[in-house]
Amino acid sequence: MLVQHTEQAALHCPSMADKVDTASERETTQTLKDLLRQLYDVEAVTGDFTQPNSQELLASRLQAFQHRLQQFQHQAGVFDKIKVPRALYKFVDEGGHPDDFVRLIFTAAVRDHQLAAGRVAALQAMTEELMAQTAAAFPAEAATYQEVVHAKQQEQQVQQQQ
Repeated sequence: MLVQHTEQAALHCPSMADKVDTASERETTQTLKDLLRQLYDVEAVTGDFTQPNSQELLASRLQAFQHRLQQFQHQAGVFDKIKVPRALYKFVDEGGHPDDFVRLIFTAAVRDHQLAAGRVAALQAMTEELMAQTAAAFPAEAATYQEVVHAKQQEQQVQQQQ
């Protein structure tokens, strides 16, 4: 399951060219922080509704909150180019922390890489063993095969240099 998330994350991560303007990003982030602070203020006024001017205070705080929310909606376009993997959304919605998601994806990628490296090593060892047995049973054919493989490798090196 995490392997699929790794592939999805690789497909949906923004490249360096897609990064947003840092000044606009900071401004939008600050607006979001202000929005959350104002929401907390509205909650505090609602929780202590025993004061004589609570109704007016709540109305003014809600208007300020609505104004800040509209401002945030206009600024949020800076983040349109950033794509977040759906798996990350799901992970966070289920109560996970984004850093834990990255750690899990990285661990899964390392594990998959180690598995692939082990398979490659096993295939190389098997090839060497088969060549040794072939050389013992059919020395002339094995020598011819080695010459063909060596010539093919040299040909590939020449093509890579060009």
